[in-house]
Amino acid sequence: MLRGSGRSGRGQVPEDDPRFQRPGMLGVTVPNVSNWGSTVKLFGNRPEEKVKLLRLTGPGDSPWLASVSAKFPPDAAPGGVTGVRVTGRFGSGGGSMPVDFDAKPDTMIQLPGQSIDLDVGWAPEYTGSAASTGGAIEVFITPSVAARVEVAAVACHGEAARGAATSTLSVQLLVAGNWILPIPPFADAFTFYNLADAAYANVTSLEFGTSPIVGGFAPIVTFTGAQLLALKNAGIAAPVPGIAAAMRITTGAAVLNSRVSFELSL
Repeated sequence: MLRGSGRSGRGQVPEDDPRFQRPGMLGVTVPNVSNWGSTVKLFGNRPEEKVKLLRLTGPGDSPWLASVSAKFPPDAAPGGVTGVRVTGRFGSGGGSMPVDFDAKPDTMIQLPGQSIDLDVGWAPEYTGSAASTGGAIEVFITPSVAARVEVAAVACHGEAARGAATSTLSVQLLVAGNWILPIPPFADAFTFYNLADAAYANVTSLEFGTSPIVGGFAPIVTFTGAQLLALKNAGIAAPVPGIAAAMRITTGAAVLNSRVSFELSL
């Protein structure tokens, strides 16, 4: 088939000319396409499943801008749903960097590089229990309300812009102890949330340190539970040290239903 001006024999080019190429499947090269999108579904009875969201390679002269949004069904009650997390890599040539961010309404993130490869899945919880040995355990749980979620994504090349992406850790510390948790890539600032203000009294300290290994963790900066509560109430996100490799929460008693929300610098 030909496309063109409609004049016989003039201004017509083959349908497969690169100027008319459109991606038909994941992982294609899109040299002349300005945007690309997909929609996938996650199901609550498969909490550990990851689904391919975007895998694109294109010109390296401008960054990818990815917009991702999770839409829950009407029967999903607010506050009773496990979060949705996008993980993957981006880069150019032989180099790439990891990325990890929340899928929520109006999430936009800049991924500078020629290629992006993103998966989406239910977010895990980080649990500290009597069976743990200092490192919080990443566990995937069945969403308590939502049987499904629809995640839509679109990516395009555009002008450099700072997005509004976050990466959130759901934390359930069941007993007193010292619990090391990961820091998402490109974390710039953080807020510690708990709906019960009294729970902050059980947080002895939240520290950022130099190593994710229990024996090698050396604190760089420390926040008390009272400081975390004051920052949350004031709506202030505290900076994450640039050289920090992990976070450690020390508790004097159980600290349940908490989350640490990181603002990303991308």
